Amino acid sequence: MMKRLMLVLALFTAAVLSSVKAEAGYKYRVTIEAGLHGTVNGGSTYEAEQFDYNQQWNPNNYQDMIAVSDPKYYFKGFHISGIEGVVGTQYITKDTVFVATYGIKGQTVAYTVEYVDNNGVTPTYVGDLPLQLAAMNSSNIYPQLLTIEAAYTGRKETLYQAALMEPHTGAQLSTDEIVSLCNELIEAHTSAGYPIF
Repeated sequence: MMKRLMLVLALFTAAVLSSVKAEAGYKYRVTIEAGLHGTVNGGSTYEAEQFDYNQQWNPNNYQDMIAVSDPKYYFKGFHISGIEGVVGTQYITKDTVFVATYGIKGQTVAYTVEYVDNNGVTPTYVGDLPLQLAAMNSSNIYPQLLTIEAAYTGRKETLYQAALMEPHTGAQLSTDEIVSLCNELIEAHTSAGYPIF
């Protein structure tokens, strides 16, 4: 019973203190960080103006300050430090750090090493892949892109090209066997009632 009373008292005190802090004209600090692939206002960090409690922060007011320094990336928006996902307008209720978020140009997907702990999921920057690893990834990425293209266009020839370029398939089967395998798979899908693409 005593623990419950202490908890209620602590929560009440925290609520009162936070409202007093907000009412007393406390200004909250908003910091913009450039992230991994650019600068903000020419540097790595920018201190935005001070915000009143529950004042609106709009990312559109800050996006022009971001300059992308790596041509492989584009600026996507901002996320709150330590929390994944691009955010829109936010109401400031505490000191907040917004970090520029970047996407990879082209038709590839970014994979990253992530750590999971009490703070949630935190991605980490590894850097550019060594050239030999990038080349190995490319040998798989392009057949995947051709497969997507075949699905969009419905062209069997593009599907054949994707299968022919796939490293493992090409190492195990001849060209005629790969085309025959694709035709058998298409037939199996259509006879089971599935669309080809």
